[in-house]
Order: sequence, then C-alpha cells, then structure tokens
Amino acid sequence: MQKLNELVELAKKATPGRNHDRLDSCGGGIKYQCLGDDGSLVLQCDHKNDKYGFIGPKSLEDEAFFLACKPETILAIAAEFRALEQRAESVEAEVQSLTATAQPVSDKPSLKAMMRALDAFYADESVPEAAMMKAFRILLADVMPAAAPGGQDD
Repeated sequence: MQKLNELVELAKKATPGRNHDRLDSCGGGIKYQCLGDDGSLVLQCDHKNDKYGFIGPKSLEDEAFFLACKPETILAIAAEFRALEQRAESVEAEVQSLTATAQPVSDKPSLKAMMRALDAFYADESVPEAAMMKAFRILLADVMPAAAPGGQDD
C-alpha cells in the first residue's frame, strides 16, 4: 500500500500527459540512466555526448510503458484499487456478520419427518417435481425450522 501511496503522490505532482520530443541536442550536459531490475540499461540521457533515449532489446516496449504511465492513469488505477479494497472490507464484514448469526444445521432429519416426506412424495405421482419439492420442504423444516416456511405440508 505504501508504494501505491507514493505513486499517487508522485502522480499528483507530475505534469499531466506524456508529450515527448526527441531532442537533437541539449548543451546543458544532463546525464541520467535508468536500469532494469536485471541491471540492463533501459533509458539513458547524456545530452552533452548526444546519447539519449530508450536502449536495449525492449526499447520500444519500455518507451510505450513509460508513455502510458500518465499521472491520470496512475490516479485512476489507485482509485479503482481503493474502491475494491473498500468493497472487500465490506464483504468481509458481511461474511463475519452472517457467520456470527448462523445456526448449526442438523444433517439428520427425524424418522417422523422422513416418513412424512415419503408419504408426501408418493401422494402426488402425477407431478414428480412437485412431490419432490413437498418432500424436500418437510425435510428442510425438520433440520432448519426457521429456513423452511410452509415446511409442515402433509
């Protein structure tokens, strides 16, 4: 998160946009090198000796990435990331709330409920789906009384 905050602060302070010119000469003698994590030279600015630009086998990709890293892009990514973090915190709080109020479920209905479910199932042979739902509601009401309204159908 610290790196994101640092990027946000840099993006806020930077000049918007990425307009670039390749300077043919700069008599001020500015020198700068940017190395990749592997130590390879990525960007060099040595205007006094007329050596500048993106260097190496990925020079075009490095330049495209650099130009895409506009301050407004970094700020948009940071805003989306923070929104997702807040959403994750909200979901986590909801899960904890539901977990705290959840009641244990018995997976073993009583023999009486099983017999009533079988009676309900075989009572309506014309529509097996409806019969199955009646039997299911009876069993559900027995193992989770609060979760199955109308579960006492006989």
